[in-house]
Amino acid sequence: MLSSYIVNLSEAESKIGGVDMMKEIINFTKIKIMSNVETAVKSQGNRIHGVTFSVLA
Repeated sequence: MLSSYIVNLSEAESKIGGVDMMKEIINFTKIKIMSNVETAVKSQGNRIHGVTFSVLA
């Protein structure tokens, strides 16, 4: 009975650790996506800015 408890506790701790790791991976991925979006938006803004000046010049 005690060995069953220890095994179950160990499995539960392992699953909790896995969930914590997945939360960190999801958060990292979200930050990376937002960074890529920011870069794309800035790049697009720079292109539009350049086109505007070339049309006005």
